Amino acid sequence: MFHNYLFHNYLFLFHVQHGLKKLKIRLQEDSVASSVIDAPRKITTECETALAVQFSAEQDYLNYTGENIREVWQVNGTDYQRVWADETV
Repeated sequence: MFHNYLFHNYLFLFHVQHGLKKLKIRLQEDSVASSVIDAPRKITTECETALAVQFSAEQDYLNYTGENIREVWQVNGTDYQRVWADETV
């Protein structure tokens, strides 16, 4: 049985809402669990939706950065650390 500490938790924030749907489908195709949540006020002042994802390897989130993704945050309990941001905007 896997315990939570073996997973690395991330939140993906998006420029546009359809980006969330596209990434969710891609993660499903890769058998990666994800869930749509309200983005915590700690990381954004806007009311927006985020995609919460668990990866088994710490750097796996890099395979999913790119088009439509604004920021990626690593979540460790109540600690949030931005690990990637779209610098093209």
